[in-house]
Amino acid sequence: MQKKQHNRKKAVAFDDAGEEVHHDESNWLISYADMMTLLMGFFILMYSMSITDESKFSSVSQEVAKYFGGPLEEDPRIKEVYGKVSGVLSNNEIEKFAHVEFKNGKIFIKFDNEILFKSGSPYLTKKARQAIKSVGAVLAKIKGLEEVKVNGHTDSVPIKSRYYPSNWELSAARASTIVRHFNSKGVPGKKLRVIGHGGTKPLLPDKDENGKYIKKNLKVNRRVEVEVKLARNTNIMKFKKKSMFSFLKSDNKEEETKREPSSKENKDKSIHELTDKEIEERYQKAQEKLKKTNQRLRKIQSLQKQKEKRLKMMQKIEELEGKAQKSEQELQKYN
Repeated sequence: MQKKQHNRKKAVAFDDAGEEVHHDESNWLISYADMMTLLMGFFILMYSMSITDESKFSSVSQEVAKYFGGPLEEDPRIKEVYGKVSGVLSNNEIEKFAHVEFKNGKIFIKFDNEILFKSGSPYLTKKARQAIKSVGAVLAKIKGLEEVKVNGHTDSVPIKSRYYPSNWELSAARASTIVRHFNSKGVPGKKLRVIGHGGTKPLLPDKDENGKYIKKNLKVNRRVEVEVKLARNTNIMKFKKKSMFSFLKSDNKEEETKREPSSKENKDKSIHELTDKEIEERYQKAQEKLKKTNQRLRKIQSLQKQKEKRLKMMQKIEELEGKAQKSEQELQKYN
């Protein structure tokens, strides 16, 4: 039986002169490649936004603020904590052995090891104990405290004792001692972090060119650093000088003296028809809405994770019970 061959007729186009026009059927690849490139760029952007470096974010925010009319206002809580901690150190007469500074939205307190601990010991001196507890009391009263990291640092001179075989254990033990005192004064334990660096992050070189230890530098490198991070407060992220929307300001000043339109009317207007105040109000409302939405989303995601975890646990339990039942049946054969 012969197979019938079906020849598909190709559509032929002709121009005005009656000549056949040939079309390149691979043109769709150009649009496809453009779409793939845009999608790749989109997902790269989303990935980069998911990983936030707080210090870089703060510096970029400052530069953006200057471009739109002035520097950002500092969080008033930072200056308040800075003043209180400085006062506590001064009252305990250890301000010569401690340094307090704030940058990139964080507070850094550096204690010299000389005033805190004796050589090879993780226990605070009597003078330092009272000062550390006073600092902990200040931190416990901070509103919006997000995290307190205590970093322990030693010099690079090897240590080997009964309880601390290396500088890693000693640096972590010293940081833990300070964290314990902070916790005793009311700082929540879930917000405290202990990090022992040993002698891996010196401020100054431990050795000279001949490989000999520099005692003066060793003394500087033995320290404890406390890093205090506050939760971001969107209410204080305002500009000192001009509004970030001042470049949209209308030249007609009479429009700004008119009655304030409703929020529905604001939405119907174009961005160039709104006043600075109306735009800032919409900006604040959008921020608040985003914040509430993110909080609900995190809560739902947390519940979903718990549900999945319980489901996996139930599956594991059923699997174990099945194995136990088989074992019992095997055991009965021998009885």
